[in-house]
Amino acid sequence: MALPSEAVVRYLQLLDNEIYRDLAWADEFQETMRRQGLVEAGRLAAPVLRPYILPKSQFVTLARVTERLSAIAEQIYIQALHSGPLLSRLRLLPAERALAGLPSGYSRMSVAAHAEAHFHEDVLQVSGFRSAAAPSLAYVDTLSEIFAQLPILRDLQLSGFSLTPACSGSRLCHVVLKTWKEFGGRTNPNIAVLHCDGATSNQPQLLAELLSRCGADARPVCVENLEYSQGRLRSRDFIVDVVFRDISIRELLLQINLSHPLFDACRHGAVCTVNSFRSDIVNRRSFFALLTDCQIVRNLAASDRKLIHEVVPWTRLVAAGKAEFHGESVDLLEFIRKHREQFALWPNDESAGLPSYNGSEMIPDAWDRALEESLRSVYVVQEKRLTGCESFPVYQYGSLEMQCADVAIHPHIFNGKVHSASSVLARCRFGSRTPLAIAPIMLLDSF
Repeated sequence: MALPSEAVVRYLQLLDNEIYRDLAWADEFQETMRRQGLVEAGRLAAPVLRPYILPKSQFVTLARVTERLSAIAEQIYIQALHSGPLLSRLRLLPAERALAGLPSGYSRMSVAAHAEAHFHEDVLQVSGFRSAAAPSLAYVDTLSEIFAQLPILRDLQLSGFSLTPACSGSRLCHVVLKTWKEFGGRTNPNIAVLHCDGATSNQPQLLAELLSRCGADARPVCVENLEYSQGRLRSRDFIVDVVFRDISIRELLLQINLSHPLFDACRHGAVCTVNSFRSDIVNRRSFFALLTDCQIVRNLAASDRKLIHEVVPWTRLVAAGKAEFHGESVDLLEFIRKHREQFALWPNDESAGLPSYNGSEMIPDAWDRALEESLRSVYVVQEKRLTGCESFPVYQYGSLEMQCADVAIHPHIFNGKVHSASSVLARCRFGSRTPLAIAPIMLLDSF
């Protein structure tokens, strides 16, 4: 049986061979990425020289678990959507609550979503869920193709390691077209891939190319250029049928207000928005506080409650008062303070730009200060998640060095089904995570 660690060791041995010590191949590899537009904010999306290797058996587990959690999240989402008290617990902005009332025109909570998952050996944990396409989705298919052409990866496979890419971003256009037909569309739609003025990412262009594979006319469209008149949403002479949105409401409201033509078109059912604005309900980390609340999930099937207990870390909003912790009533703030090694503090809205704090990496006084700071904003406390730190060869500025990175796996969930996955690498230091790279996932056939 081939193991990922064995494959990584062999890959690094190959990297040390004389043929690969001359890094001209790495320069060409990175130049290919630049030609393909795999650049994020002026830097390469993947300055790493190897993919993340995952056993096929773990990918099967990942897909099964995240698909089931997606279905459970849909049930909790429906509860929250029709319950003022539950919506209040999510700490949405007033504008988000207002937009949550807009009908989507289709049945699913999310057309394109992703989870944040971590493996520690064979133990899986899902610590986050986003009702949006994963940031890596625009890059990962092309990135996988480029990696697959590397001689060093071919040499690895000749050493007895069978690898296949875990990517199928092309499924995205199929589910968007299916959603458009459910909305009432009869012809191939014009799709606006939404972005804001001043964006420095190639994601909108790459996503438009991805969404054009099924015959739709997809283009990047700046939200400031949208107009609504005579029942149609337009960007200059481009009539928009579908808006593909991977921008949060908070980010949008930094550019526009609730009277914007985009929202007018949604109110009148003149445009199909993927994902709908009401789907932002699940993007708050406090959604996991609902998911891990025994009272809220008590009507779920016993198998679903068991799954939540096994893979979802306990989560609560940081606030004074009592809380239930695995069947025990505790004074929340005092309990967090006393057991800092068990917990991390995360901003409720990850787009707010606030720091996170990992109790196991902090001294007691610093943790106390972080806890006080979290009470001034909206934070959640979450049981310390699993970490998947690995060493990766990073090639930057003509120099190769090994760097340790925390690996988060993002299964891509289209209409509730996992069709592909990617990984996001981050440096971990002093409780914070600094993005390092997107890496394609290669599935290892273990038999």
